[in-house]
Amino acid sequence: MSSQLKLLNWNVHGLNDRARRSVVHDLAASSRCSILYIQESKLTSLNDVDKADIVGQTLKGCAHLPADGTRGGVLLFWNTDIYLVSNINIASCSITAKFTDRASNTSWHLTTVYGPADEERKLAFLNELVHIHSQISGAWLVIGDFNLILSDQDKNKRRVNRAWMRWFKNAVDSSFLREIKLIGRRYTWSNEQSDPTLVRLDRAFCNDDWGDLFQASKLLPQASSMSDHCPLLLVQDIRTRTPPRFRFESFWPLLQGYSSVVEQS
Repeated sequence: MSSQLKLLNWNVHGLNDRARRSVVHDLAASSRCSILYIQESKLTSLNDVDKADIVGQTLKGCAHLPADGTRGGVLLFWNTDIYLVSNINIASCSITAKFTDRASNTSWHLTTVYGPADEERKLAFLNELVHIHSQISGAWLVIGDFNLILSDQDKNKRRVNRAWMRWFKNAVDSSFLREIKLIGRRYTWSNEQSDPTLVRLDRAFCNDDWGDLFQASKLLPQASSMSDHCPLLLVQDIRTRTPPRFRFESFWPLLQGYSSVVEQS
């Protein structure tokens, strides 16, 4: 198992200007992520200069789903010193790849998704997710902007589409996925109005094999004012907590009242 798992997920709403690229570059560097997944890049092509602007020289591996004009576009970067990546499959709403940790030789599959906002393509997106499940064996992680919610609690306003909630849940359940809890935050997107609509659109799921492999994984919100989406950092918390142990101090018997306390106890 890798203790170096740090996956940063973010819908950035465009990387066409240098200033926005600089913000992504700085957050990727400060988080020390080993995998970076970006949605809504709005980039139809990607060259070496673009890569250097966005992620520098640490994350040299890259898979790119180009934008459709000025809409969409996703980028997946990884540290090639840490991971050997193979079996890359780019679909209409996702990128799936097999990640092998070079140090431990442990392998798992990652699917990064960007669900469509328009309802005409949502069902095809959910079918794509279920199809990917049918093609994968072993540990599997799914993360990204789903543009769907699972329950009423995922939105601060009463108006929700229960049919899409049900279809989303059916796709998750039939793919044998369980959610990785987001710590310290309920919503990941805001329309940034005076009376804001807040929704949880960005999330992570895994199957039992992945959960067993990364038992100490945590999904943490990050801070940035560049996008209306909250960046999410998935990390493997390798800190071990040693249970407190009772220690008898040699000076205790010398304290006044020691004998009476022991007798009463």
